[in-house]
Amino acid sequence: MNNNLKKLLRPLVYPLLDISEKLVGFKTDPTGFLPTRWSMVRGNYETFLVDSILESLPDRGVFVDVGANVGYISKKVATIRPDVTVIAVEPNPRLKGILISNLGSLSNICLYYLGLGAKSELLTFYQGKDSAVGSFVKGYNEMHNSSDFSFQIFSTNINVEPGDVVLHNIPEIDIMKVDVEGFELEVFKGLKDKINNGFIKKIFFEYHPMSQEIAGYNKFDILNYLREKNYSIIGLENEWKGIVIENHNSQELVTSLGNGGYTTLVATHYGKSSS
Repeated sequence: MNNNLKKLLRPLVYPLLDISEKLVGFKTDPTGFLPTRWSMVRGNYETFLVDSILESLPDRGVFVDVGANVGYISKKVATIRPDVTVIAVEPNPRLKGILISNLGSLSNICLYYLGLGAKSELLTFYQGKDSAVGSFVKGYNEMHNSSDFSFQIFSTNINVEPGDVVLHNIPEIDIMKVDVEGFELEVFKGLKDKINNGFIKKIFFEYHPMSQEIAGYNKFDILNYLREKNYSIIGLENEWKGIVIENHNSQELVTSLGNGGYTTLVATHYGKSSS
């Protein structure tokens, strides 16, 4: 589609999207990437991840969505599986109203408007104009917007708590999804008790090597951390689907992702941790 045609269609696209959101009963982030917003409204956003989560959830299971964003995956799971308990966690203050609109009427969902991290503290949350890439990792947003001359950083102080504290009344978690833009390892550290004891059976997480380095970690630290806690890590997408990620092929995974690439991995607990 050429630029002139895009300019002609743009005045029509956003009103049509607004009407579509009202018809399906789901609000998207008005600052978000337009194709992603349409994919959510059509109900085919990240189908591979939603299907994998649903297939893994047992009857009357517990699903925790860390980095719920506008609640797309949480709503999909809660609606398709009304027997399941869904806990959605999202710190971004811009998205609170949207989350309430999308998830507030569902009786099997519990919402937490805070961040999960390694300890109880007040942290700065950074974001640009696109709310979807907000992060506690300073510098993460610049990586996405380095070529945008109008780019600005907005920051807000957000309450952060360890997951072991926030989820203390949940004995076992069947599935956890973690997508927190480079802050994943801090989330895992705050879930030390649950992870060490195998109380989180399966973790779906976004693996973005560059964001791990921006957060101050080695790009393999998050993989090694989970392996040390007796989790087996498997690829979920593309050529890595179904392949076990071990020490010998971790570098190959990073190389295949290229500069700035990311993928979704799933970690499954298989035994007691020694630490």
